[in-house]
Amino acid sequence: MNEIASDMEREQSTFESLSSQLDDITDQSSASFTSVSTELIKSQNWLALLMSRNMMCLDIVRRQ
Repeated sequence: MNEIASDMEREQSTFESLSSQLDDITDQSSASFTSVSTELIKSQNWLALLMSRNMMCLDIVRRQ
């Protein structure tokens, strides 16, 4: 579980960084905006998956 928590923390940092980068791009039709936006969605999806795995692990621990 510690590994998942570390991965979640690292991915949250990545997500926040990408979100900040996206906020700084003024031209929403630019390739940069599209690229960062795509990476942000990937990061969000990965973070959601990690959170789901963490919840499953917590559920298993509670049942023991």
